[in-house]
Amino acid sequence: MGTPEEIYGTPATPFVAGFMGKAKGIMNYEKLVGFDKEDDFDWAIIRPEFVAVFKKDADHGNKSAIEQGVVEAVTFQGTRLSMQIRIGEHILEAEQPIEANMFTVGEEVDVLIYRLFLCSNTDVHIAKNKALEPDQVFYI
Repeated sequence: MGTPEEIYGTPATPFVAGFMGKAKGIMNYEKLVGFDKEDDFDWAIIRPEFVAVFKKDADHGNKSAIEQGVVEAVTFQGTRLSMQIRIGEHILEAEQPIEANMFTVGEEVDVLIYRLFLCSNTDVHIAKNKALEPDQVFYI
């Protein structure tokens, strides 16, 4: 129970986290840069707004938190692009305004994952990318 913003932003259960918005469940979340395995949380949910995609080697200021990915699919959705990005064993969805950079299938990209919903059978915990903490960020 709560406002739509509370339910969407801080879901109380994995069901709610997966039901609201475009959510993707992933295993082995600890393989992603900036996320450690946490006791009792076996899997994660990631939403497109948790992911930013940049041209490879672009100057985006967060090199310590960047994943290397490959564009698997790009779908034009009016004012937005929806993309599927492969990072190792994971395929994540990302969205961005149409005015931003255009990407093509097969293109190598830099990917920044800001946060995840870590999930157990009954609980959800928001995990922020530890590589984005001020003492972990380095600029090149």
